[in-house]
Amino acid sequence: MAKLAIHLDTKKIGHIELTGTIDKFVHTGDQSYMTFTVKQKSLVDHKLLSWFFSHLSLSMMEKLTGHMNPFEELPLNFKGNTVTVDFTQKIKNSDLGKTTILGYNLADSLQIDGAVPHNGYVEFQTNLQVPDDVKNLFT
Repeated sequence: MAKLAIHLDTKKIGHIELTGTIDKFVHTGDQSYMTFTVKQKSLVDHKLLSWFFSHLSLSMMEKLTGHMNPFEELPLNFKGNTVTVDFTQKIKNSDLGKTTILGYNLADSLQIDGAVPHNGYVEFQTNLQVPDDVKNLFT
């Protein structure tokens, strides 16, 4: 499992730090999402609230405070301390999602087999699944 640290600045609560593992990173033609299990979390700007935040699961915090999502364009789902981030619509609306070659959508042809976080970036293991007539254009 790959470790990932996330540092967020939010308008409502201030600075949030989450550390955990990427459990899954999936991109197929019809769905794109990542699951991330949070192992440690803190609210940097609020000492007392940070203690509660660090001891309660994210799904319990969401029940107490209402929906927590600092990203308006990316739906988040919480189950315990596991967060699922849905990229499907964001990718479909991107330039990549709108690009076609010989009638084949490029984003649908891209397959992500894994993701490895590094300091400051994430490296993706990818595979391009295109028909032979498209492959022949590039050879």
